[in-house]
Amino acid sequence: MRKLMTGALAAVALAGLSGGVVAANAATNAADEQALNGRAAAEAPVPGSRVVVSPDTVPRFATVNVEAFCENDEVEGVFSEAFPGGVGGRQVGPGHFQGTAVADPAQPGTFDVEADCKNTGMVSTKLRVLGDG
Repeated sequence: MRKLMTGALAAVALAGLSGGVVAANAATNAADEQALNGRAAAEAPVPGSRVVVSPDTVPRFATVNVEAFCENDEVEGVFSEAFPGGVGGRQVGPGHFQGTAVADPAQPGTFDVEADCKNTGMVSTKLRVLGDG
């Protein structure tokens, strides 16, 4: 973040000297985009990392099996708006989580189910929750 601010401040100073506010905005936008691209690359999950829900379409209040795999990493947690009560489970091996959750979203719909791999980012899948079961 410090590099972003330094680059942005330098761009503003240069723009002020040349009288070009547009140049400052362009430099700031370029610095922000470069930082976001670097973050996305650092957080891209490695092949083999995934989260699986079974079944992937359920009525509301159904129990869903959740399994997360973080290749060469640790599973930090599994999250979804479909599971307001959270996901209960345990680590069953390095980078391997198994658990269950009750699908109880505020409204039916399709929801992301995400697993946070500690060092390599998020992996996700979709869960479709139908009306009351």
